[in-house]
Amino acid sequence: LLRADVSGIVDHFQGIHKAYLSPTQPKAHDATSTDSKEKILMWLRQFDDDDHVECALRLLKHFKMLTREDTVSTVRSFIDSNARFKGATVIPLGNAKDSGVLQTYFIADLLGTYIGNCVTLEEAIRTRDTSPVIFIDDFVASGGQARDILGAWFNQEDLRMPLNENRGMFDDASLATYLRDRPIAFVFVAAWNDGI
Repeated sequence: LLRADVSGIVDHFQGIHKAYLSPTQPKAHDATSTDSKEKILMWLRQFDDDDHVECALRLLKHFKMLTREDTVSTVRSFIDSNARFKGATVIPLGNAKDSGVLQTYFIADLLGTYIGNCVTLEEAIRTRDTSPVIFIDDFVASGGQARDILGAWFNQEDLRMPLNENRGMFDDASLATYLRDRPIAFVFVAAWNDGI
């Protein structure tokens, strides 16, 4: 951590990290320091091997915080390439505690131009909306969380993942009836190939 470029990389990441909306109630295991630069340096100090430190520094140097514009432009681009989804209903992938809810909020910027509605899955089923559906989320890595959500929705235990997340089930008939006979897309603002 004594290399000349470490301070610059940490300063760069500290600027990006300012956009992070951290929980208002710190967890018991959080570091006592509130200085973000010190927290970043503490995180780097956990790596004993120089190669691991180098990898962590590369991660900090190339880290991207997804923005509202990233979300909006991703959906706009998707619809430009898939015209049958123009006027779609956008539904967050997951429930109220998942990040798809925030992405749905951002997507409301496209209401009336690219999309027709932003609602929860429960609302869409209840109102019998007939438009195409776009499930939105910010990021998919391994695909485990998305798989767990679908497993919970369809009551398919073989799709569930041990993520310690409490997810409610739908009446199979209501969900299947709603999703049948309409175009459905899953749009992620960013993704790793493994998760798709």
